[in-house]
Amino acid sequence: MIEIKQYGAMRSGTNYLKWLITNNFNNVTVNTSKGGHKHGPHELSDVNINIIISIKNPYALYISEAKRISKYGTHKKSWMDCPFNSIKIRPINDSFFHKYISLYSLYQLILLKNKNSMFVNTEKLSLPHKEKDSVMTQIQHCFHLSKKTNNNVWVYADKKISIALAEEQPRELPHIDFDNNYYNEQKYMQAYTKDDFSHINAILEPAKDMLNFYNYTIYK
Repeated sequence: MIEIKQYGAMRSGTNYLKWLITNNFNNVTVNTSKGGHKHGPHELSDVNINIIISIKNPYALYISEAKRISKYGTHKKSWMDCPFNSIKIRPINDSFFHKYISLYSLYQLILLKNKNSMFVNTEKLSLPHKEKDSVMTQIQHCFHLSKKTNNNVWVYADKKISIALAEEQPRELPHIDFDNNYYNEQKYMQAYTKDDFSHINAILEPAKDMLNFYNYTIYK
């Protein structure tokens, strides 16, 4: 059995990525808690284990987290411990972006040191099949996994998947549908004003090299 340790910020697509791995490959388990919670920093002494990291564009993740807190209330503690009390995103929560930078800078160090690690941009999982297939092939080669099927077809979900940590089988949430254009067309940017971008970009600018590492750029 091949074990892959998973990391990624809350709302970065960790559940769906876990679903994709367990439903497309044989003899693999995705570890979300041992050695540190999947939404937290790396706590294992062996950095050469198999590690996969989910990441979402910071502008998109900010909106996702605001929606999560709005939907579930403040009793659901935010991973970055920032006070989102409603879907209103203003005033811009500086702490969110500082903690995003801090967390993914730590993950970057793992990725640079560990040849058995990779990251997945969540946005790519909403692209047409050719691009999604490329991500799955990268996962297969990185961790030397065998497919459950012998053909070139990968199994994707057309609805978001939630995996309870205490359960072995995935649970589907049929009331939440994918909007495949939300990420490819960057619709989340519509929530921001020019002043918002100026404020956020001033925080992200010192981390632009780290963002480039993850295939993101500062929005102008």
